[in-house]
Amino acid sequence: MSARKPPATIPLVQHRLTQGRLVLRSILILVGGVIATIAAILAGMIVFGTASPPPKLSSMIEPFERVDISDLPPLETTSARRGSPISFRRWLTAGTADLVVILIHGSAMSSTYLHPLGKALAAREIAVFAPDIRGHGQTGRKGDIDYARQLDATTLRTSSL
Repeated sequence: MSARKPPATIPLVQHRLTQGRLVLRSILILVGGVIATIAAILAGMIVFGTASPPPKLSSMIEPFERVDISDLPPLETTSARRGSPISFRRWLTAGTADLVVILIHGSAMSSTYLHPLGKALAAREIAVFAPDIRGHGQTGRKGDIDYARQLDATTLRTSSL
């Protein structure tokens, strides 16, 4: 009897396993390249920034340019949980205040623009505090925040003054 030859399937299986490994390796290299590219883009955005600060909203600011701020209270600061200190102004009453109000400025404003209201309330024996919200006035970088929920943390910290 003649000797049987082993089936040719073993080299075929080895060939398919090798091909599968090559495909898997190629996919892993491709995914790794995509992740590295995304990481490089994000790092560039962090290092070089994403955009310049937005322009001032003239229609909102121009009316306040005629307001007398010669007696504007000085800026004070208080510490924040993370990030730069929070700047604020206070209008105190001549006597003891029974009420305290925290004024929050609009989107293109700062505590400076609340001066007429703060002054009027203080004249009626109401103590007034007005923070510069993150990215406005003298608190933080103009038009930006450092982390998600930072505005919430700023508002909560300011309300405990």
